[in-house]
Amino acid sequence: MKIITLFVIALLFGTVLIFGTPVKAVECTGVPGDVNNDGRVTLSDYLYLYQYLWNGGPEPPCPDQADMNCSGNITISDYLYLYNYLFMGGPAPMDCGA
Repeated sequence: MKIITLFVIALLFGTVLIFGTPVKAVECTGVPGDVNNDGRVTLSDYLYLYQYLWNGGPEPPCPDQADMNCSGNITISDYLYLYNYLFMGGPAPMDCGA
């Protein structure tokens, strides 16, 4: 019985090591332009998008919120849109159904 218990524990532990820990579902804030999903549109969203687009950073947790111009893709256009909004007084990011 002891061997079976150890085997089951080892099997479960090995599964966690192979597949990682379970991922929790992300609840999106629904705020257009909130790239990092913290509830606000700030410089941190701009930097998050920069890391994603140019440095291989993680994908935004809620892609619809990072698609500022509702093109269906997250591209340099979204980065420039967010720049214009944050630093140049441009229009707020569009709600693409986030």
